[in-house]
Amino acid sequence: MVNFTYKFQGQGIRQGLCDNTCERLYQSCRFDLFSYDTNHPDRLVPCKRDTLFCSKLQDITADYKKFCALLGHKINTKTQYDDNFLMSLASNQTIEPVCYDMTPGSAIWGRIPPSSRNSADSLKINSILLVIISVIFTVFWF
Repeated sequence: MVNFTYKFQGQGIRQGLCDNTCERLYQSCRFDLFSYDTNHPDRLVPCKRDTLFCSKLQDITADYKKFCALLGHKINTKTQYDDNFLMSLASNQTIEPVCYDMTPGSAIWGRIPPSSRNSADSLKINSILLVIISVIFTVFWF
């Protein structure tokens, strides 16, 4: 059986954070220092050395959903693919994306086989190597 699922990596089929992922993120960061972004006052950013006003995350908000919203993330409650998900995707039907749980795409879809990678990239690399070898040959030959 041919594995064609790697072709769907990076296609926006996972959007928004999963609820439990957002909660774990909040729990991991609750004692870290944050401030409101000066360019986007409705967004939180981690404090830097030169940030004047910082607060512990738990003092800014105790609600993990608000925290994720302040980071610019939406929470998506859909966590499972439908039974006919791949067929819908392969036939270009509209699908409802599932949430992102921090699992890398390659762990779900598998690694991209070398034969499907862009052959133009290998042509560029070969051309660069040829130029380098030519320069080295010219330097040492003359």
